[in-house]
Amino acid sequence: MPELPEVETFRRILEGKLVGSQVASYELFYPRLLLTEPSSLDRIVGERFTKIGRKGKHLIFFLTGGVVMVAHLRMEGKYFVKDEGAPKEKADELFIHLDGGKKLVYNDVRKFGVLGVYDEANYLTDSPLAKVAKSPLEMDEGELFLALHKLRKPIKEGLLDQARVAGLGNIYVDETLFKARVNPNELCCDVAADEYSAMQEAAKQTLLQAIELGGSTIHSYHAEEGKSGNMQNQLLCYGRSPSPCPRCGFPLMKISIGGRGTTFCPICQARKHRPFVLGVTGKVHSGKSTACDYLASKGYRVIDCDKQIARLYADASFAEAAKERFPELSVDENGIDKASVWKLLGSSKKKQFLSFVYAALKERVEQEIGKGNGKVALEAQLLYESGFDDLCDAVLLLDAPVGELSSRLIDEGKDADKYLKLNSAFKLGIDRKKAGFVIANDSGKQDLFNKLDALKLP
Repeated sequence: MPELPEVETFRRILEGKLVGSQVASYELFYPRLLLTEPSSLDRIVGERFTKIGRKGKHLIFFLTGGVVMVAHLRMEGKYFVKDEGAPKEKADELFIHLDGGKKLVYNDVRKFGVLGVYDEANYLTDSPLAKVAKSPLEMDEGELFLALHKLRKPIKEGLLDQARVAGLGNIYVDETLFKARVNPNELCCDVAADEYSAMQEAAKQTLLQAIELGGSTIHSYHAEEGKSGNMQNQLLCYGRSPSPCPRCGFPLMKISIGGRGTTFCPICQARKHRPFVLGVTGKVHSGKSTACDYLASKGYRVIDCDKQIARLYADASFAEAAKERFPELSVDENGIDKASVWKLLGSSKKKQFLSFVYAALKERVEQEIGKGNGKVALEAQLLYESGFDDLCDAVLLLDAPVGELSSRLIDEGKDADKYLKLNSAFKLGIDRKKAGFVIANDSGKQDLFNKLDALKLP
């Protein structure tokens, strides 16, 4: 989604091309673009553009006759001024034909953008602008603190709330928090006043730099056809996981907060009053438990998700709820029978069951993490598939050749084929790209310990 710098870049370009132009006619190809009546566009015919404004992420077109158009580009929207003879493209939703052989074109592949026509006297109250707050560029000292400090939700979500802080989106929120050294999961109410001051200044400087560089072309943003922004080359944090932090060298981490991908440095942006959490993942018998035992000797508190699941299945209240949701399960005084779980995992209800289990397990794991400070090693084979990576500050992935895994299982008297089938759910290639640390556990224990020491973990 274009953020304030990208919309400001559009504004500057459009103002240079539109001001003074008269509207001759229009063609509306996608009526759902309009927030106001389709006939409201009749008001712009014969009027001239006088200036192009912006509030937050909204473009504001001022015309003679007291007419104002307010536009939000949403995910993929773009306004271009083209020659009148330019052919219509598939995603074009609106042509505004101008004098001088030009036309204003609105193009939107995702069709999420909106446009409304209003009276100049009332556009700030009658349009979506009524719910748009000041941007960091317009805020006085302390205003960001006043806007957010009472909220009990992550600061990342608070900064994205356009009714409280306008103009910031995913890219520039991540950059702002990184520069201010604030953890994106920190609750707004727990962020100190001096940290709010640092965020406000970081946001302002980041936005000004991005405007100067024409915005960030990450996916499809182009302020003019064939013209990209340059701010993406200056980003310190956003989209760079698991590359080293440019400040401390520790791998940047990507998690999800409020459904939004979020990149941060676990060291420079350490969470207050919460332990450092290292996720330890890998295939069956890749050495996760051995690594966690070693980490325990270094002061880590280990949370084993397999043991947590066993306790969950033995919990009478959970077993009862699971039985009600999935009648196929067998439940007795000891809890859920594992054989019935295996059978359910082989059925069409596997995905539903795992979602049910992961939700309950995640709640337990969060409670365990919160029982102390210091450092935690969270051992979970399907760390990413379960969404538990969102609980981690860093992730260590252990890998081992299939032959090595098979030998370890046989040495322990286990059915190698049965256990290795469990690895089919492990997306090694994808997970390797996400993990900040990857260790090839293809030798003895001492070699593994040496590799762990070389990581220089907290």
